[in-house]
Amino acid sequence: MNQWRRWGLMTAAAGAVMLAAGTVERAAAQTLTEAEAIARMRQEHPAVRALRFGVREVEADALERSLLLNPTISFTREDAAGNRDDFLLLTQQLPIRGRTGLLGEAAGRATEAADAQVDADLHDFETSLRLAFADLLLAQERTAAIDDGVSELRRLVELLRVREEEGEGSRFDRQRAEREVADVEADLAIAWIERATAQAGLAGFLAPGSDPERLVASGRLDDRAAGVTAESLETLLSRALEQRSDYRALALRETRWAIERRAAERLRLPDAAVTAGLKRSANPSIGADAGYAVTAAVGIPLFNRGQLQAARAEAARAR
Repeated sequence: MNQWRRWGLMTAAAGAVMLAAGTVERAAAQTLTEAEAIARMRQEHPAVRALRFGVREVEADALERSLLLNPTISFTREDAAGNRDDFLLLTQQLPIRGRTGLLGEAAGRATEAADAQVDADLHDFETSLRLAFADLLLAQERTAAIDDGVSELRRLVELLRVREEEGEGSRFDRQRAEREVADVEADLAIAWIERATAQAGLAGFLAPGSDPERLVASGRLDDRAAGVTAESLETLLSRALEQRSDYRALALRETRWAIERRAAERLRLPDAAVTAGLKRSANPSIGADAGYAVTAAVGIPLFNRGQLQAARAEAARAR
C-alpha cells in the first residue's frame, strides 16, 4: 500500500510539473532559430561588446609608442655684470634611427592580432551557443516524445479499465499499466527540468534579464545533421591553417615581436636632437641686440643599448 501511495505522490508531482510547464509554454513563447540566437548574442551579450573595446585599447597603446616625441619650448634669462641675455628655444628630437616607423609597423601587427583574437573568442562564444541551442532542441524533442508516450499509456489504462469493468481484463494488468504511467510521468518531469536548464543555458548568451522560460528553439536535430559530410584530416588541417582566427593571431603576434626586436636593436645607434630659437642681449652701456641660437645634440648609447628590450621581444616571440 505504501508503494502505491508513493507512486501516487510521484504521479501528482509529475502532473504539477507538467501543468506548470504547459502554462509557461502557452505563454508568449519566443521562438528563435540558431541564426537569430547568434545575431542576438552578437548584439546583446556584454562580453561580446567588450571584446571590441579591447581591440581599441591595444590599438591605442600600440600607436602611442610609434608617435614622435613632443617638442619642448623653453625660456631662459641670464643676468650677470649688467648683461642680460634672453633665450626662447624650441627643442625637437629627430627620428634618425628609424625606430618610429618600425614601432608603427609593430603597432599595426598588434592591432591585427588583437582583432583576430577577438574573432577567435567570438567563434568560441558561437560554438558554446550552438551547443546550448542543440541542448534545448534535444530537451524539446525528448519532452515531446515522452509526452506522446504518456498519452499512449493513459489511453491504454483507460482501455484496460473498461475491459476490467466488463470482466474481460484483470485488475493486475490495469495496475501494472498505471505504474508504468507513473514511471513515464516521472521521466517527463525530469525532462521538463532538463528543458528548463537548457533554456537557462541559452538565455545566458542573450541580453541580461532575458526570460529563459519563454525561449523555444526552432528546428529539429535531424535537420542540423542533414548535408554534413566527413572530410579528411589533411583537408581539415589545411583549412584550419588558412581560416582559424586564433592561429592567425599567433602568427601576427610572432611578426609583431620580430619587428619589436628590430626596433630595439636600433637603440644601439646614436640619436639626435636640435634646438633652435631667438636670443636677445641687453647691456646698459651699449644697448640691446637680437639674434638666433642653434644647438645640435647627439645621444650616446652608452648604458641603454636596447639589450633588455631586444631580449624581451625575443622571449615574447618565442613564447
